[in-house]
Amino acid sequence: SDRKFKLNYQKIGEYLQQSLIATSDDTFFRGIKRFPAGHFCKIYLDENHIWFKTVKFWDLSDVEIVRKVNIEEAIHKVRELFIDSVNLRLRSDVPVGVLLSGGIDSSAITAVANNILNGENPITVFSAVSDHKNYDESYFIDKVAEHLNINVVKVKLGFKPEEVINYLEQVSWYNDEPVGSLSNVAHYLLMKKAKELGITVLLSGQGADELLFGYKKYLGFYLQFLLKRKQFSKALSVYMQFRKQGTIINQFSIQEAKRYLPEFLRPKEINILTKDLLLNFEPLHLGISGLKNMSQRQLLDIKKFSIPILTHYEDRMSMAWSREVRVPFLDYRLVEYLYSIPTDFRIKDGWTKYIFRKVIEKELPKEIVWRKDKQGFVNPQSEWLKHELKDTLLSYFHDKNSLIFKSNLIDQEKLILKYEQYCNQEEGKGSIWFKDVFSPLALEIWMRKYERFIEL
Repeated sequence: SDRKFKLNYQKIGEYLQQSLIATSDDTFFRGIKRFPAGHFCKIYLDENHIWFKTVKFWDLSDVEIVRKVNIEEAIHKVRELFIDSVNLRLRSDVPVGVLLSGGIDSSAITAVANNILNGENPITVFSAVSDHKNYDESYFIDKVAEHLNINVVKVKLGFKPEEVINYLEQVSWYNDEPVGSLSNVAHYLLMKKAKELGITVLLSGQGADELLFGYKKYLGFYLQFLLKRKQFSKALSVYMQFRKQGTIINQFSIQEAKRYLPEFLRPKEINILTKDLLLNFEPLHLGISGLKNMSQRQLLDIKKFSIPILTHYEDRMSMAWSREVRVPFLDYRLVEYLYSIPTDFRIKDGWTKYIFRKVIEKELPKEIVWRKDKQGFVNPQSEWLKHELKDTLLSYFHDKNSLIFKSNLIDQEKLILKYEQYCNQEEGKGSIWFKDVFSPLALEIWMRKYERFIEL
């Protein structure tokens, strides 16, 4: 069907200005909605028509937060739930693999799966590695493999800058929406490799950062909550512990942090959105204003800001190659328990994910358990956007027929000016994040791919 739909300005505004996708059941198309999470569907058939009703079966908001538990009990409980969760997700009639990145989450899944199978049915472990030394996790992957005495299939995701647009077209089609970064392309190629290797089911560490306060922003939120409660000495103590450990504090980046800051603290920048789009878009509050505790902010990441988009793209990229990704950390029992325990169990002694590090410390090398600098699923995209991809971006941004301009979403002159400023800022400096220039490009590529369905 070539039915056309109007664009959803709210979703496009969230994407361009706040780097958000999948924050609600709405999509980039007005009139098309996602099936809501935690629901099932009842279909009613009668002689004249078919109709359906959605019924909620689970909501994390209903879970009790305060739990009288000491940390030793909690460590035991988390370990028990985690092992059972991995065990359940190893059930399969087809070959199962694990995605190992070199961080604690995927390494823990690998170790537990390896213990459960006990060498009887060796699990395939494979990892994405890079030729670019700043983004290569091989050292940590090798540490895990050596410790567990397993073989790891290393996949070099060395796609070239000149292949980026072609890949973005492919992943945009499968994703149904513009993608958030080139990590989607890397995941897409990894899933292609899984298919070539005959691995049908893959276990992934997605969800751990949201449940265990692993992201850098959570330390910032925690300090803000302590200051709001006038717990100044505790806030100072927490800050100094992280300074002492050399974790998080030294990784602060205004480019990534700015969207979580109050308006008056954000750096002044060119706004590329047109007046038309600005009138139809209400920015979402990503900080902690109006919230009472860390659990309320965590709930937003689980339900709106983080897990939905990560699981969405991981699922789309894997299903593009008919692969199934399973996520042990998102077992509802583990989610409920980790959501309910005190913040101090997760942010403690200058570490994030403290409780889980204790859970898994006997299974993995110390270098992995107490690692300080995990980068995530990365590639040199910020540098490519300034150099290798510059001519490509300018060809889209200078073209008056680009759909992002024709549909009156983005101010062309302001976008070009902002891109020039981005190219001129030194690596690691300045306030313009790579997503600020990547998102307009990805939106244009998505719009061209779906043009026949868009009512301009």
